[in-house]
Amino acid sequence: MPAIAKTKQLPETKKGFTLIEVMLVLGLTGLLIVGMLGGTFTAIAHQRYNDSVRSFAEYLRTVYGEVLSPESLGAGNSMSEAVFGKILVFGYNYPDSSDSTRSVYSATLIGKADIPTSIDGDFMDELAYVEAHLYCGDAGSSSTQDYYLPLWEASLAKANNTHSSEPFVGTVLIARSPTSGTVHTYFSENLTYDLRDGCTSENQTASGIFRTDIQDRRAEYRQEAVGFCIKSENAAVYREVRLAEDGRNTSAISILDTDSDIPGEENRCR
Repeated sequence: MPAIAKTKQLPETKKGFTLIEVMLVLGLTGLLIVGMLGGTFTAIAHQRYNDSVRSFAEYLRTVYGEVLSPESLGAGNSMSEAVFGKILVFGYNYPDSSDSTRSVYSATLIGKADIPTSIDGDFMDELAYVEAHLYCGDAGSSSTQDYYLPLWEASLAKANNTHSSEPFVGTVLIARSPTSGTVHTYFSENLTYDLRDGCTSENQTASGIFRTDIQDRRAEYRQEAVGFCIKSENAAVYREVRLAEDGRNTSAISILDTDSDIPGEENRCR
């Protein structure tokens, strides 16, 4: 019987990934993760910036709401004095505070309650007649001084058609006419007041200075549209929150984020 020839068995080759293939897969996976995380961080930053813009606009609307309903402001009304509105002080230079260029301080505006039906002059003359000043509290009562800080480390800059880095400084006065009750808005970029330390029940310096300014320097308050650039490291393009000239109610506040063909309606924050 013939012998059966034995077939030579070749050694089995183990199959798997080479080191280069493994490194390539890991590298691609890492790039995908970085891309996903980068997109997530960008979305979060964009959302935070939009929140800071909306928060500031809502803060201004709240002030108008309070002025329109002065009973919501609480202290200040009495038999001899009445609440007329609020002032907002921007960018007061506090050497001991890193938030000076971001902070917004406010206080309630009051004046004589006994007034005639008409007063010669304009709105600012009416405030002078009623000896308008700030309610900073009496003995045993708290001040109406309040404080706002933009969200997410945002800051406020002047809106002047540039990528502005100049902090917004000045005082916005939002108050009702003593004779007609109509709300008016005035702005001064030269007059600011230390509401933080100078408008308390123990220290009413700010109120005295404001009263003097209304008597002697009220011409420095004027009616004009006021634009705030909301600056943040979370945004490459800034948006403007604009306060309309002589705003009367919450509709005076608008948020501008795109250029417009209408003169005066374009975003002035680049």
